[in-house]
Amino acid sequence: MERIIRLGSAAPRNDPSAPFSGARMRNQHLWLSAGVVSAALGDPAQVYAAFDPAAGALLLAPMGDAEFKAAHTGCALLMLKLRNPEGDRSVSMQEMILDHGIDAADRDLPWEAAAGSQRLTIRLTEPAPDA
Repeated sequence: MERIIRLGSAAPRNDPSAPFSGARMRNQHLWLSAGVVSAALGDPAQVYAAFDPAAGALLLAPMGDAEFKAAHTGCALLMLKLRNPEGDRSVSMQEMILDHGIDAADRDLPWEAAAGSQRLTIRLTEPAPDA
């Protein structure tokens, strides 16, 4: 029997120490890389979060964004927890998972940040079909 060993292969996707360059769901927490946080949100300790079921997306903005809070009346204020010395952050998603039936499986998540805006959009589910 032959055994193949691959040297230098990437760490498994569910390994919390594996490098990533965006957003990831891990143990019912949203993990954000330091690069994404600084580029999209600045350096906030807390963020406003709102789930848009039509887009299947989580919308994030720094706590100081009064326009975001006014536009999303049901938004929650969440703490960004520092995960490591590199500056990666995480947010507990347990309440949002329960409230909106979001898949809690560990996975990488697509994200977008509009240039010139301190807002971040993270796709959590497939967008709702047009009615």
